[in-house]
Amino acid sequence: GTLINDETARRMADVGNMTPAISVEGFEAETDARRGKGVHRRIMTAFENLRAHGIPFGISATAARDNWEVITSEEFADFYFIEQGAIYGWIFQYMPIGRGQSLEMVVPPEARVQMLERMWRLVRERKVFMADFWNSGTASMGCISAGRGGGYFYINWDNIGTAYPLARTSGVREIIPASSNVSNAMVVLAAQVLGHREQLLVGYDYCWSDDALYYAGQDSPKRHYMHHLDVPSPYGGLAMTSTNLHFSCKWLMQFAAKFPHVKIINCSGRGLLETGRRDTLEHRFKMKEVVCRS
Repeated sequence: GTLINDETARRMADVGNMTPAISVEGFEAETDARRGKGVHRRIMTAFENLRAHGIPFGISATAARDNWEVITSEEFADFYFIEQGAIYGWIFQYMPIGRGQSLEMVVPPEARVQMLERMWRLVRERKVFMADFWNSGTASMGCISAGRGGGYFYINWDNIGTAYPLARTSGVREIIPASSNVSNAMVVLAAQVLGHREQLLVGYDYCWSDDALYYAGQDSPKRHYMHHLDVPSPYGGLAMTSTNLHFSCKWLMQFAAKFPHVKIINCSGRGLLETGRRDTLEHRFKMKEVVCRS
């Protein structure tokens, strides 16, 4: 958001379908303490440019032990929503994952209850659109990011065990270590949300060939904490993979088995993924040409 000058705002207005959510951590003191001196002032300039060109914008705040009271206060809502003109706000509660994580920054359980009450009070009394990716789950019967009804699941990006202390402090129901969770999510999105009934998968091999330059095999941090496996491939021979990728592969195969009406067709011709349906892109394109001509 700090890079949105007058020219950038003008170009965004020309596009006509963009709305930025700009990160704040509270007021000037909290924002500059976490993001650097002068950042809040630059955000105010970005807001001014967005308003000048009629671009709707929102805010995004990370709730931690030291600022949760500020970002759920009436003063916070009045300043950003009424004075500055934000039309929506997202609250992301701090999660201790990755490098340099700290359990000291996690919002305590009793404070999360107060956050829930304070946020809904702002929604009802101040009439602002504010959502907390944890506490607002009760409004959608589960994860508001469309995970599933009845609870949350959490995908730990690095699979080094950092999610386990998080689970003990946050009450997350399941921990799913995954490496290709983004690509799997695209399959689920296309099937469950967009209604696609046939998906051709290319490159879903979940492994590396013998002659491939395997990034975790180089002199990198991942080399020391990724757990490597050699497993039989349904296409013959052994496949080099990791516990993360192996898990992601099994997860997608289970999804394909549970929803057989969604035709998930593996066109990679190699690797570990076996959905019960195989084909090649060349054949699929030829079939499409025949259908179009007839």
